[in-house]
Amino acid sequence: MTLPEASLENWMRDHCHTAVIDIGSSGVLDHSLARVRQLVGIEPGELDEIAFR
Repeated sequence: MTLPEASLENWMRDHCHTAVIDIGSSGVLDHSLARVRQLVGIEPGELDEIAFR
């Protein structure tokens, strides 16, 4: 059995290391909640006020 060529996979393999902005990858850096708080400037006590919708 011969599978057809995976054109998208080939294109991504050719361009993934040269892309300036990678929006096609599911891999993201791991951040703790404390680091996210620092990045966005939220104090620990303000977390209770955040609503996820």
